[in-house]
Amino acid sequence: MTSPRSESTRLALRYAVIATAATALVVYGAAALLRHNLAETTVSFVIFAVLFAGTAAFVGAEVGRYRKCPRCGEQQAGGGARDCARCGYDVKLRRRFVCSEGHSSYDAGLCACGQRLAPWDPPDIGRHVKRSVYIGIAILVALIVTGALLGP
Repeated sequence: MTSPRSESTRLALRYAVIATAATALVVYGAAALLRHNLAETTVSFVIFAVLFAGTAAFVGAEVGRYRKCPRCGEQQAGGGARDCARCGYDVKLRRRFVCSEGHSSYDAGLCACGQRLAPWDPPDIGRHVKRSVYIGIAILVALIVTGALLGP
C-alpha cells in the first residue's frame, strides 16, 4: 500500500509531465510552421511549460487528495471516489455533521460536547463568483475605454 501523499505526488508529477509534453508539441510545432528561430521558441516553451506544468501539478495533487478518505486516510484506487474499503465512509458525498458549537464530525449522533450533530450544508459561493466576474468585466471595460480615450 502506498501512502496518500506519495499517490498524490505521483499523480501531480504525471499531470505535469503530460502538460509539459503537450506544451512542447504545440510550441515547437507552431514555431516550425511559422519558421521561428530555435532560441525564441525555447524561451516561449520554458515560459509556457512552467505555467502549464505548475497548474497541472496543482490539479493533480488536488485530485489525489480528493481520492483520500477523510475519516481513515485510506487512498482510493483510481477512478471516481466511492465508499471507503476500510471504514465504509461515502467518499463521493463526503457527509459531515456539525453541532451548534461548531465542532465537526463524519458521523451523525452526539458531539463530544453533548450537542446533537446536524448535517452540514456548505455555503453557496455562486453569488461571490458571479460578483467577481462582473467586477472583472467592469475593470476590463474601464481599461479598454481608457485605452481608447488616451490612445494614438
